[in-house]
Amino acid sequence: MLHAYKEVNGLSHEPDGDLECIVASLMLWLDSTHLTNFGEVSMWPFYMYFGNQSKYLRGKLTAMAHHHVAYIPKLPDNFQDIYRGFFKQASSWEVLTHCKCDLFHAIWDLILDMQFMDAYQSGIIIWCADRITWWIYPHFFSYSADYPEKVLLGGIKFLGKLTCPQCLVAKKNFSKMGMMDSAEWQECISRAHKLVFQKGAYQLKANPLKNVLSEFLLKFMVNFFLLLVVDLLHEFELGVWKAIFIHLLCILLATGGDSIQELNKRYQNIPTFGHGTIQKFACNASAMKRLAAWDFEDLLQVCVIHNDLQ
Repeated sequence: MLHAYKEVNGLSHEPDGDLECIVASLMLWLDSTHLTNFGEVSMWPFYMYFGNQSKYLRGKLTAMAHHHVAYIPKLPDNFQDIYRGFFKQASSWEVLTHCKCDLFHAIWDLILDMQFMDAYQSGIIIWCADRITWWIYPHFFSYSADYPEKVLLGGIKFLGKLTCPQCLVAKKNFSKMGMMDSAEWQECISRAHKLVFQKGAYQLKANPLKNVLSEFLLKFMVNFFLLLVVDLLHEFELGVWKAIFIHLLCILLATGGDSIQELNKRYQNIPTFGHGTIQKFACNASAMKRLAAWDFEDLLQVCVIHNDLQ
């Protein structure tokens, strides 16, 4: 934040050079959600927070600190019928994956229009609620999403041989992690894109997907892979910790006796703590029925506290 503040204040600002320049920290979130218990009705919201606000204020639902930017559409249910109408055959799995990725980046292309690019580069003068006129420069600071959405954003292969969006090495070579985005890499993608869509060369080893966010931020010497932050909700609480908890339950089942019942009793006897920090557990915690992410977080916190006291 300090580096971005020094950068924007080092620019020339004519003719309103007497205005103070500040950075609007844009923190992006994207998460698809299921709207009903039954059926396939879902929504894919894309929303944003301002990092300039206090994290305690952003954490309050009543503060309305989040801003809905867009709702990402999905491919229509009759996509295969439309595809067969054009090409006289059903689309392959690779074509369907490419269309999903291309649709996602097409939405980003609409968001990052010329007006936003001008504001990102030259700033925008706003008379704010504090009755002070500021020269504001919007900057992307973070992008939080779960793994499937990081695959769409980063243009990587789902469950591929690489470790994360910042790597172009095999999982066994963790010490070689990291690669900067470059103009040469984008030129290589553009050539592959022309071979596929202009000359019909479909037999390529990689998917030549144009990444809109990469093309936009590279003009400002920003590596968009560094925006992808760790998602503790999906990657740890609903990922690693959930798997560990299930494994611990299997161990208790293998030992026999009333160990599972004792575990449920101990969790049930835990009182609530704080305002939403630890809530009341269900009678049968080991069943893990209809648990949300905060339920697994509470299970972990109680487990850690119990181990520290022993």
